[in-house]
Amino acid sequence: MDKQYLELISDAGPVIVQATETSVEAAASIAEDLRDKFQTFGRIFIISLQKESAYPEILEELVKAAKGFVIPEPTEEGALKQRRLKNAIVLTAQDVLGCGSCVNPSEVATLDEALTVAKAAAGEKGVVCFFGVEPSLPQ
Repeated sequence: MDKQYLELISDAGPVIVQATETSVEAAASIAEDLRDKFQTFGRIFIISLQKESAYPEILEELVKAAKGFVIPEPTEEGALKQRRLKNAIVLTAQDVLGCGSCVNPSEVATLDEALTVAKAAAGEKGVVCFFGVEPSLPQ
């Protein structure tokens, strides 16, 4: 994994990583790295992005690598609302991949629920990437 932009949280199936940066450059690097390392397995992003970020460009990079997205209820001020982020993901996937439903964004209430949904979607040999969200892992 790209040490510059990903931090390993857990390697027990599925692998769980956290993006250490949420720039367009980081998104491109992370997407490429996850495609290379998990070619045929689930790549799920638990995601939250700020309204003021370059989120359209970030999403263009991430949809190239994602099997799905899980969007928890935002807790940070300035974060995109769930519905707006979901719509942006679907529209970006339509533009980039030609298929808006390919990435299957899910809206959930909590980070715990997000992790449960993401792990199930990724499968034992897949990867869950926290992007713009602090990981919430059971102790």
